[in-house]
Amino acid sequence: MKTTKPISLAILLSLCALMIFSSCHKTPAAISLSDYPNKIGDQWVYFVYDSMAHTSDTLTVTIASAGSLNGAGTLLWQYSYSSGYIDTLQTLVSGDTVSYYTNTILPSVNFVILFPLMNGSNWAYPSGATYGSSYIGNYSVKGQNYSNVYDVTHIEQAPNYYLADNIYISPKVGIVYRNINEAYYVNQTWLLMSYRVN
Repeated sequence: MKTTKPISLAILLSLCALMIFSSCHKTPAAISLSDYPNKIGDQWVYFVYDSMAHTSDTLTVTIASAGSLNGAGTLLWQYSYSSGYIDTLQTLVSGDTVSYYTNTILPSVNFVILFPLMNGSNWAYPSGATYGSSYIGNYSVKGQNYSNVYDVTHIEQAPNYYLADNIYISPKVGIVYRNINEAYYVNQTWLLMSYRVN
C-alpha cells in the first residue's frame, strides 16, 4: 500500500504534462475556399517594391467583372499600378481549386491554390509547378495584424529559369503579403495597405 501514492502521483503528473503538451500543439485551423475572397467588387491596395529594379509602386487589385474561359464562368482580377501599367488575370473555381489564368488569346495558368489550406499540404500542376502550404499563424504587415495566416509556396523550374512565389493568405482578407522572385527578372514584395471585401 505504501507504493500507491507515489505511483498515483506519477500518473497524475504524467497526465498533466500530456495535457499541457497537447494544448500547446493544437492543429492550426485550415482555410477553406469560402474563407478566400473572390467576389466582384473586392479590392486590395498594396505597396510594391522591386529590389532588382530598385522601384516602388502602389498596386490596386480589383475583382472587376465576370468573364468566361472555355465556357466556364470566371472572374476578372485587374491589377492597376500607379505607374499606369494594368494587367488582368482570370480566376476559375473548380471544386476546391482556384486557378489564376492569364487573360490572353491563349490563356495559361499563372498559379493555383488548392483548398482547404492546411499545414504541410502539397500539390502540383501538370506544367511542372509545385505548391505547398505551411502555417505561419499571426503575421503583421504595415502595422496591421492578421491571424491564421498560411504561406502558399509556388515553385517553377526549367533550364535557365526559376520562380519562387510566396503568397501569405489570411482568412476573409485574402493575400496580405507576397514575394515574387523570378530569377534575373523580378524580385517583388507586396505589402497589403488596405482592403475591402464583400
